[in-house]
Amino acid sequence: MNWIDESGDFDGDGFVEYLSRSTEGIQNQGWKDSGDAIRAADGTIVDAPIALCETQGQVYFAWRLAADLYDVRGQPERAGVLRQKADALFDRFNTRFWMADEGFYCLGLDGNKEQIRSLA
Repeated sequence: MNWIDESGDFDGDGFVEYLSRSTEGIQNQGWKDSGDAIRAADGTIVDAPIALCETQGQVYFAWRLAADLYDVRGQPERAGVLRQKADALFDRFNTRFWMADEGFYCLGLDGNKEQIRSLA
C-alpha cells in the first residue's frame, strides 16, 4: 500500500504511472506490454510516463481489499482511510478517463495528463 503512494504516483496527481528507468526494462508495464502497444488514436506511440486505465482499477481494488483486511484486524480507522482513498480515486478516474463522445474509457493518460484516446 505504501508503494502506491510513495513510488507509484510520480507527480502526486492521484494516479499510478509507469516509466521504465532501465534501458533494458520493458517500455510498457501493463497487460499490453510490447514496446509499441500503447498508441494514440492517430497511431503514434505514446511516451511514458503513462497512467493506464487498468492500473487505476487495480489500485482501487487493492485499497478496497486492504480496507476489508484492516476491518478484520480490528483497525476500522485505517480501513476507513483506505475506503476514502478508493472512493476519491473512483471519482477522479471517472472524471479524467471517461470519453463522453465515445461512450467509453480511454486507454490511459500520457505524460502530459492528456487522454490516450484509444479503445482497447
